[in-house]
Amino acid sequence: MLSKIGRREEAEKHYKTALEIDPQNPINHNNYGYILNKEGRLEEAEKHYKLSLEIDPLNLVAHGNYGELLYKRNQFEEVEKHYKILLSNDPKNRLIYYNYAVLLYDMDRLKDAATHCENVLKNDPNYSHLCFYYSLIILHLPRVSDKKVIKEIEKATRLYAESGDNFHEHLTHAIIYDALANKYYQLTQKYPTINIPNSNWEYTDASGDEYIEAGKQSGEVSKGELLEEGYILKGRAKVRRSVLYTIYPNESSNNENFL
Repeated sequence: MLSKIGRREEAEKHYKTALEIDPQNPINHNNYGYILNKEGRLEEAEKHYKLSLEIDPLNLVAHGNYGELLYKRNQFEEVEKHYKILLSNDPKNRLIYYNYAVLLYDMDRLKDAATHCENVLKNDPNYSHLCFYYSLIILHLPRVSDKKVIKEIEKATRLYAESGDNFHEHLTHAIIYDALANKYYQLTQKYPTINIPNSNWEYTDASGDEYIEAGKQSGEVSKGELLEEGYILKGRAKVRRSVLYTIYPNESSNNENFL
C-alpha cells in the first residue's frame, strides 16, 4: 500500500523488517524486489526475485516481475524461459501471450511470433491487442501482401470500435500505416529504380490523419505528442509526394488510392 501511494522508503523499511522476521517468505522477497526494480536498483531487485523463486519455483508473479527486469537488460533468452513457465502454469493469461509475441518480435523471430499469434487467436479470436500485433508482425514477413496486413488491422480496429475503444482504434491504424510507409520508403532507397510511387506518401499521410484522430480521443497526457506526430507525418507526406512527382511525373494520377 505504501509503495502504491509513492511512499517507497517507508515500504522498504517494512519489507526489510518482515524479511528479518521471516527470511523464507517468497511473497515478501518478490514484493521487495518489485520496489527495488521500480527504483532502478536492478541488481538488488534481481537478488530478491531469485530468492523468491528459490523458495517457491512456481511463484508466477515473481516469474513475471523477474522477466520484466531481464527484458530491461535485453536478456531475451532468459525472459523466454520465464514466459514459458508462466504460460504452462497460467494458460489463460492474455497479457503473457501478448508479451511473448512482443518478445519473439524483438528477438527477430518473426515466423515464430506469427505462429504464436495464430495459435492464440484460434482460441481467442477477439483479442484485439494481439490482432493488432499480429498485423505488425506479418507486415515484416516476406511474401505477405499489404492486403492481408490491412485485413488483419481492420479486424483489430473493428474489435476496438465495438468495445468503444476509439483511441486504440485510430492509434493502431496510425502505427500500421506508418510502418507500411517506412517499408516502402526503405525499398525506394534501396532500389531507386523500383516504381512503387504512391504507397510511400499515401500511407504516411493516412498515418498522420490517424495519429491526429487518436490524439483527439486520448487523455490530456498524451494528446499533445500524438497531435504533433500526426502533423509531422502530414508534412512528411507532402515532401515525399513532391519528390515522387519529380521522379515519376506521369505516375501520380494513374494509381488508385491504396485505401
